[in-house]
Amino acid sequence: MAEEIVINEQMRFNTLTHKLISGDEAVSISAKESAILHYLISNKNRIVSVDEILQNLWEYDEMPSQDTIRTYIKNLRFILGKEHIINVRGEGYRYSN
Repeated sequence: MAEEIVINEQMRFNTLTHKLISGDEAVSISAKESAILHYLISNKNRIVSVDEILQNLWEYDEMPSQDTIRTYIKNLRFILGKEHIINVRGEGYRYSN
């Protein structure tokens, strides 16, 4: 059975299919975007640094740049709304319902 996480009254996140579901519409996100979102949700209301994301979601030999992480976050914020993933300047990101 798929694990679904409620983002808000209108949106759910399916961690197995990497889809954000709003009503009858579903938006597919990449596996890495899904992993980042799931990590942020798991650390809800706590500031998560880019370095922490890199260390926990990537292998050492496949580490992307910090700009890549920012792009993933930007894409997620566009889909979810900026109020769910908050940029804490100089520190990282915080997920909030």
